[in-house]
Amino acid sequence: MKQLSLNRYFLGFSSFVLPGLLLMAQAGHPESPIVATPQASPMASPRVQPTPETLEQAIFLQVNEYRRSRQLPLLKLDARVSAEARKHSRAMAEGRVPVGHDGLKRRARAIALRGVLVRRVGENVAYIFSQNDPAARAFNGWMRSPGHRQNMEERRYTLTGVGVAQDHRGATYFTQIYVRKW
Repeated sequence: MKQLSLNRYFLGFSSFVLPGLLLMAQAGHPESPIVATPQASPMASPRVQPTPETLEQAIFLQVNEYRRSRQLPLLKLDARVSAEARKHSRAMAEGRVPVGHDGLKRRARAIALRGVLVRRVGENVAYIFSQNDPAARAFNGWMRSPGHRQNMEERRYTLTGVGVAQDHRGATYFTQIYVRKW
């Protein structure tokens, strides 16, 4: 597993193979379909405390807008994949697992047990301390990482799920899982 720490961000990616199932974890590129510039973001205002659901939607839209700008197929948000991404973000926020990709094989199997025919899985995670537009900060961090950006640019991924959780200190944990179906 490779991990990259940037200032007040944690970004990680890893890859491995299961019999008949290639699992990769990487990520990103920062373009926002919600806003043209970070200043216009409704989450940039310090007076507005975004909810985990709002942050999940922001990440999903930003990644798809980036894919659109690269003429890549748009991802479909899947509730079954998001449920697993949310579980992982909560586990990281609660300190039950380290920030990173521990358990990615288990998450891939859980997604398959939920009825998704999984062939390949990628995962991006981020840990953001700042309350100033954390979704944009996570997305921009992924964009600066070639491995994370590769996940966002993988044209064979068709499904995604996003999970966000916050810890007792206000830090925000992001997980985005990408799925290539059989």
